[in-house]
Amino acid sequence: MNGPNYIDDPQHYKTLISKINSEVHFSGFLHRSGYTLIKKSANSLEFQNSKDRIVLHTGRDPVTYFNRNDSLDKGLFFKFLLKRSNNFYEAVREGLKIANSSAQIVSIPLKKRQTTSKNKPLELSFTIAPLENPSYLLHQRGITMATLKSVNFCGRIYNAYPNKKNGRKIANIAFPKYDLAGNPQNYILFNKAYRSKNENKLRKFRLVLNRKDHFLFYSAPIKDPSAIVVGESAVDLLSYHQLHGSPQHFYVSFSGNVYAQKLVFFNQLTAPYLGSKKTILKSIMDNDRKGFEFDIKLLTSLLNFHNQDLQAEALFRRGDVNFSINYFDDSRNKLRTHVHSLAETTTALEQGGWVQWIKTDDKISWKFNIQKVMNVPIKKGETHPFKALIETISTIYLPFHITIHKSIGKDWNDDLLNSQKKKFQEREACKPNSMEVGDKVTLKYSVGHHNPDSIGTIVAINQDGISCQFGPGDTITLPFGHIKGHFKQASVEKITRRNNLLREQDAPSLNRGL
Repeated sequence: MNGPNYIDDPQHYKTLISKINSEVHFSGFLHRSGYTLIKKSANSLEFQNSKDRIVLHTGRDPVTYFNRNDSLDKGLFFKFLLKRSNNFYEAVREGLKIANSSAQIVSIPLKKRQTTSKNKPLELSFTIAPLENPSYLLHQRGITMATLKSVNFCGRIYNAYPNKKNGRKIANIAFPKYDLAGNPQNYILFNKAYRSKNENKLRKFRLVLNRKDHFLFYSAPIKDPSAIVVGESAVDLLSYHQLHGSPQHFYVSFSGNVYAQKLVFFNQLTAPYLGSKKTILKSIMDNDRKGFEFDIKLLTSLLNFHNQDLQAEALFRRGDVNFSINYFDDSRNKLRTHVHSLAETTTALEQGGWVQWIKTDDKISWKFNIQKVMNVPIKKGETHPFKALIETISTIYLPFHITIHKSIGKDWNDDLLNSQKKKFQEREACKPNSMEVGDKVTLKYSVGHHNPDSIGTIVAINQDGISCQFGPGDTITLPFGHIKGHFKQASVEKITRRNNLLREQDAPSLNRGL
């Protein structure tokens, strides 16, 4: 191939290999190369031909593989290609040809197995019907009928009834995973938690009806939305819309996990909206480590999709992140200008010891630990540095603006449910004569299976103590000496949590988490 020898310019080839590993659609290549898809799960695909059994870890970015028939055959896509090429330069040339192909994404059929009563497709076990019974969303998730009937979500959510006797009594909520034409290709079912007979434990009810996982749930398409709001679950989208939404928002859910095929579909779906500065992209991923990681994966994918002369890469290892932007030969003249534009935001993080910023002749990179960045202390009214960094990068590298809006709690449904609860304020002193039924208390010591600081509700008061309820069927008697804190229902006063990250505006929450 035309180009320097590896020994003369190793960085040139490292950049090309990084491009190949991140841009090639590994599963599509295997399918076109004659491999048969024999197994599929949320984060893995297994292919087979007469010689190999290749397992892809699709939950990783870039995708990795291993060969069940050869323990040494494992790694990233370029390693796969190199092992099957005559030499290094041929592998690079072929990898770039594959990466630049315009027809990488293909529909990959799963090898059909003989259907029995044990492996009957789940789709045959449910009837999808228009939403008539939204009980789960109304009573378990705090979603209102106004939200469900909004122009954004009306007609986009369904019921799923089991095809069995008395099945109409079980009204699951079904969120479709739509293709680009708006046709449902899969469904995710939600309902309240159930008790497992085998383990005698409460389990979340989540059910995906088929293996077409890369399609996404999204709201009714609209012309020129003011914002594309992207979150983890469909329930988060409904919750956010109820708290901060607009008829001019277009909502997209990644259904709990973010990986390469979903990001490709997301870029195809949103590209028609993001061609100008009119529409912003607002990430409302969860306020936890995975949510921050998903923000970075989303940014990386958008940078690569909308830039032909740059290559962004994000590597994750046990909470540590190495996020880099690599400049090809014809774009390196922009690097110094970009460094200057990024300096103010990144320097604040660097001086605080939160981020290591590395600049070379062909790359800008940031190394940091997600948990440490999440915990950067901020004063009221200040913008969190992570939010500022993402927004600055989008301003420099993208034709549209990205912003981050994190919930106060773990996710936006937590915030919605907390906003609907009664607010309580702590009394300065814990006095028995000031206690009333309905007040809240916290424990000073461990009592039974309840730890110190557990929260309960007073249901009865006697001369020596109180009866306190910690949940349905969980009422215990406490002497006054076991009570640490006493809380009464607050007035309309708003109380905000100290650790509110990346908020766009103050939101009411409960003092000390009550």
